[in-house]
This record gives sequence, structure tokens and C-alpha cells, in this order.
Amino acid sequence: PLTEDFPEMAQITDLSHDMEMDFVAVKIGDVNGNARTNNLMQAEDRNTTGVFGITTTDKALKAGETYSLTFSTKQLAQIQGYQFTLGYEQLQVAKLKTGVADVENFGLQQMTKGRIMTSWNQAAVSSQQSAVGSTQPSTVLFSIDFIAQQDGQLSEQISLINRPTAIEAYDQEGELMEVELTFTKPVSTKQFDLFQNQPNPFHDKTMIGFYLPGDSEIQ
Repeated sequence: PLTEDFPEMAQITDLSHDMEMDFVAVKIGDVNGNARTNNLMQAEDRNTTGVFGITTTDKALKAGETYSLTFSTKQLAQIQGYQFTLGYEQLQVAKLKTGVADVENFGLQQMTKGRIMTSWNQAAVSSQQSAVGSTQPSTVLFSIDFIAQQDGQLSEQISLINRPTAIEAYDQEGELMEVELTFTKPVSTKQFDLFQNQPNPFHDKTMIGFYLPGDSEIQ
């Protein structure tokens, strides 16, 4: 269902005549199979049992530059699945690169509106794997190449949002977990950085930006 853009609203302008209206109902976010959709009821309060953490590196953005963001976690063995909407502002998606999450785990129909939906689940892992999940190496969920539309800080332009896909994960017992996106500071050990030339392609001239940690000769 994430591959189609189903209408979520219908306008009824004339209430004095009979009418027919077709709609599509999509069941979402029911990884553990406990949803009851056969009666009218108020939504139940849902208590969370923990936090599923996703990390990416914070960056200082410069308009026109392309940045590759990797979204990873150390808790993959602890969960059955997750879902959320990734919201972004003043960023243009250049390329989506899969990791654990594959192409079918994304909904891209609202990408131009600054939203990417994702939903992923896996078969249950052993209790031994689950117990040591928090100390496991980071697993790449997916990566996205963004083009910055204006200068700014990445952590101020990207976040998890609840609509249209709610933010939630499920542990190995099927209990609800929160999902938290954390930005880590970039490691400052690199000695040199070469930026994308602007404009590209070019005719007569182009500008190539670069970073040096200190005064030095370049070639």
C-alpha cells in the first residue's frame, strides 16, 4: 500500500441527494496482529515499553551541496519491526540507498512534499540474539543523499513525524516501543574534504570548494 497514493479525504458538496462513493481501506501499523477493526470503538491508550534508537550524523549544510546520510541502529535484534515518516525541510532527495530496509519498505509518493514513509519487519530472532542486541555493532537501515536548498544545520531540517505513517516499533514480545532519531556529532579526524563543483555541468567556469584543517599546500 505504500506504493500508491490513496486519497484520505472526500468532499461531499450536496447532502440533499443520494450518492455513491468508493474508498480504499488500508490496514497499517499492525505488526503484532492485535488490531480490532470489526467494530466501532475509541482508540485505546497505548503504553510503550522502551525506545528503538536510530542515529545519523549531524552536519552543517551549505546550499547546493550534496550530503549522504546513513541511518543506523544497534537494536535491530531487539525488534520485530518499525514504521515512521521521515520529514525534511529545505532538502531535496537525490538518491535513496537501501540497507536492511529494501525498496519495498518505502513509500515515496510524497517525497516532493518533504515526507518519506517507511515500514519494515523481520522474522523473530532467538532470545539470545535479543538479549545482546544493545551491544551489537551498528546496522545500516538505509541511506539518503540530500541536496541542501539553504544553509543550516541538518538536525534542524529533518525529523520523524507521525503522519501519514505513525512512529512506532515493536519488540520481540510484540510490545509497542517509541522510535527516536538521534544526531551524533561528526568525527573531526578527516584531513581534507572536497565538495561538489558548482555549477555542474558547466560551460565556461565552475567553482570547486574544499576544506583543509590548517594551512598547507594542495595540488
